[in-house]
Amino acid sequence: MKSSKEIDRKFKTELAQLLDKYEAIGLEKNTINSVEEMEISSAVVLIVKYLRLNGGSIGDFDLYKLLNVYFRFPEKRKKINNILSEKH
Repeated sequence: MKSSKEIDRKFKTELAQLLDKYEAIGLEKNTINSVEEMEISSAVVLIVKYLRLNGGSIGDFDLYKLLNVYFRFPEKRKKINNILSEKH
C-alpha cells in the first residue's frame, strides 16, 4: 500500500499536469465560467484516486453531478451553499 506522502505527491503531480493542460488551451485557472464538464470529470477522477474511492458515481453518491451543478449553475450553487451553512 502506498504511503500518504506518495499519494499526496502523485495527486499534486496529476493536478499540476491537469492545470497545465487547461492553461495551454487558454483556460484561466480561477474563472468559474471557464470550467467545462470534461474538466470537472477530470477533477473528479483525481479526487476519487486521492481519496481511494471506488468511483465518483455510486448509488446515490454522484460527485460528477454535484460538481457539474455546483460549478456551472450559480443559482443551484447558492442553494447548495445555503444548505451547507445550515447548522446540523
